[in-house]
Amino acid sequence: MQEETPVPKRERPGPLTRLLVRHAPQLVGRARLLDLRPKPLIDPEHRILVVWSPKSACTAATIWFFKVIGKYEEARAYNAWPHHYRRKVYYPSDLHRRGMVDDFSGYRVIRVIRDPGHRAVSSYRHALRTGYFNKRASHVLGRPVDETAGYSFREYLSAIGLKDLSPIMSNPHHGVQTHPIERLVPPTDVINVTRDDLFSRLNGIEADLGLERTDFGNLAWFHSSESGPRKRKVGVYEDDVTDERFDRRVAAQGPWPEVEKFLTPEIGDTIRRLYAVDYDRYGSYF
Repeated sequence: MQEETPVPKRERPGPLTRLLVRHAPQLVGRARLLDLRPKPLIDPEHRILVVWSPKSACTAATIWFFKVIGKYEEARAYNAWPHHYRRKVYYPSDLHRRGMVDDFSGYRVIRVIRDPGHRAVSSYRHALRTGYFNKRASHVLGRPVDETAGYSFREYLSAIGLKDLSPIMSNPHHGVQTHPIERLVPPTDVINVTRDDLFSRLNGIEADLGLERTDFGNLAWFHSSESGPRKRKVGVYEDDVTDERFDRRVAAQGPWPEVEKFLTPEIGDTIRRLYAVDYDRYGSYF
């Protein structure tokens, strides 16, 4: 076990996060809220609004949404990674523009979330694998961080906790899940993918709305290597791994510890402080 680098701790939501969660609709208006990352998916034809978060089954939810709006084949042909179509084609589309000015009355507002602890572990792995957090981690920890010199889960949480985790100030992969639009348009369906069967819940919504039932078992794009769940090696670790400094190779190829090995009671308390606004909003769903 490596010696841990001391990191100053804030471990609570920043002032901007609290401001956005409580007062954003009055301060910036609906159009600006809908433009905050991650931008919701709007279908005015079927009156569906999907509020999503990175590292919370966002790829599955996005592919399902493209199927609902009749763009599944077009989006898949555009790029193997569905979020390219979302950013480059869907958001600039007339469909999305019409949704932005709709009144949302009678909309099915679908909120897809994930247990904050499980999501934090997934975000940590994503940060190691992609390297997007290396510069910030190096600055906070005061030592080089690169593909071979990583950082521990504890160090990661301490580092992200030093900056506001609001949709404006933070990378959405580790920011809060709470989206300010939810104060203006409360969700009708909250799906916690850690606990709920996402596909069954989406099929239920399709049935309610009279939509064609999606056969997720045969939805080839979702199960492809580019966009579906990746089967990575799971390592066998006897003790908790909160202070193990994993690197890019392990994050990308494994073996990777089971999520429970990261979530000690102490770390769980830290996550509850960091994502307090999410626990306040979705606590009954966790």
